[in-house]
Amino acid sequence: MPVSCASEIHPVDQATFSKTDYAVMGHAYTTQNTLGRLFDEHVYANEVHECLIDHGHFAEREVKITVTHRDFTKNYYLDLLVDRAVPYELKVAPQLHDTHKAQLLNYLYLCDVAHGKLINFRPKSVQGQYVSTGLSTQKRRQFTIKEENWSELPSGHLKETLQELLTDWGTFLTLELYTEAITHLLCPSSLQDTPITLNNKGKDTGRLRLARLNED
Repeated sequence: MPVSCASEIHPVDQATFSKTDYAVMGHAYTTQNTLGRLFDEHVYANEVHECLIDHGHFAEREVKITVTHRDFTKNYYLDLLVDRAVPYELKVAPQLHDTHKAQLLNYLYLCDVAHGKLINFRPKSVQGQYVSTGLSTQKRRQFTIKEENWSELPSGHLKETLQELLTDWGTFLTLELYTEAITHLLCPSSLQDTPITLNNKGKDTGRLRLARLNED
């Protein structure tokens, strides 16, 4: 399977989702009231997880999602899965923003799940945000590659490899995932630590790992 989740996630109706989320948010508020707002993310995640188990819920932490294609593999870890139905990502940020939503959407797409939720413990009151999608895996596999202005890699096979990935995984996943897979599959030996030099300083200020496709 190109995508697998360590725990099967079952779709539930809106009433069941809301009932589960009501319980989770109750424990989230209690956890923040008990611990305050200044701990790391994993502290809140562990406490909410234990509270849910103590109150009869089936709760799992760090649920692994594995994405594969040929010999490429990448693992993601979902913060919290409750009652094998509702996925959560937990944050400690001044405010929730689009990158957090994009992260959870990526997990929803990979697991073919329609609904999840972000919880942020840093604000004065716990912040929650629902994240939903109507894009199933089947829909995300319906795509067309436009070939106008297409530039092939010097090594070739870019379009073929990209089409394979989109057929396998579907569209709308994080760009980083497609980029890592294409780099691994087409130019695995080209990754090099490249020095970054500022002209006005004349010395290396750091290094960046890049894929070199040719000698130029």
